[in-house]
Amino acid sequence: MLTKKIILLMTILALSLSLVTVDNIVEAKEPIVSEKIGKDLTIEILKGGRVAPIKNKDIQEEHLDLILQKIGYPNESVKRWNVEKKRQLASYGGKVVDTQLSEFKHEYVSKDGKAYEVTSSNKDEIRKKQLDDLKQLGVRTDEQDKYNIIKENESLLSTTQSNGENQDGKWSAMIIVADIGETTKQYKYVVLMDYYWDGTPNVSFGDNAGLSWEPFGQPVANTAIGVHSWEYLGAILTSYHDLNLSSNSGVTSSFWYHTNTEIPYHIGYLLEEINVSKNYTGEQLTISAAYTHPWVPNDWSISVGEGGLSLGGSIGFGDKWTWRHNFTPTPL
Repeated sequence: MLTKKIILLMTILALSLSLVTVDNIVEAKEPIVSEKIGKDLTIEILKGGRVAPIKNKDIQEEHLDLILQKIGYPNESVKRWNVEKKRQLASYGGKVVDTQLSEFKHEYVSKDGKAYEVTSSNKDEIRKKQLDDLKQLGVRTDEQDKYNIIKENESLLSTTQSNGENQDGKWSAMIIVADIGETTKQYKYVVLMDYYWDGTPNVSFGDNAGLSWEPFGQPVANTAIGVHSWEYLGAILTSYHDLNLSSNSGVTSSFWYHTNTEIPYHIGYLLEEINVSKNYTGEQLTISAAYTHPWVPNDWSISVGEGGLSLGGSIGFGDKWTWRHNFTPTPL
């Protein structure tokens, strides 16, 4: 009799342990609602309005566009992205969260090594410095359009805070944060830094890009990617970046452009999936990004350290951009 009781108790204990969930391994099944968003396209909507991950790798591009727009990615950006990027973002599903621009700075580092913040009040002065630097470099007047010279009467910055896009002349960039779910202890996000050249920067001496979520985020292994694409003679060409993943607080990359006056644009991005502890619920968190575009041979770099991104190097001149966006983790 005693033996039977012991066996019964052990069975109950085993069943109880089998019901225990481990954070990040077993998650509660979410309620699903089907929603039609196209003529012949139905998707699943999860808790909090998130789009369920799209597993169909053969889905048509026009359907991918609708899905990404439903997730909340900016329409104009979706139109620019190549199909591989669209498939990748759709595979995460999720919902884009609101971010607020807290800081944006464009600096021109001149030939004498001084850094000047470009503002509406001094843009004409900076333009003169740019032209003087190119003259000293021996660049002919008919070759100056290869460089990112501030144009006369050009609006320096246009920002749409709802999607995080900053447009500065022919260069623009944005930070996007997408909520892709949660566990009992963590929020799950995809963090994306996207940049775009309207036209091509026809000088290439090694651009740098950086993205940081220090100190609150923990990257998910094997999710980081850096890519840039361009169109040439009707074909979309793609190059993958070498990434620096030495820090858990961000990712940086260095890359070279193919320069050709017939290339209508360059577009690229850094992306990584991160986890954020629910201890940060309701707190304002900051995502930082940086981009450098040297005009000559240089030793410029971007690194991730305590406090976020650091821009290094003392040789060379050209453009440097830094910006920050805030968001607040909230339960689904």
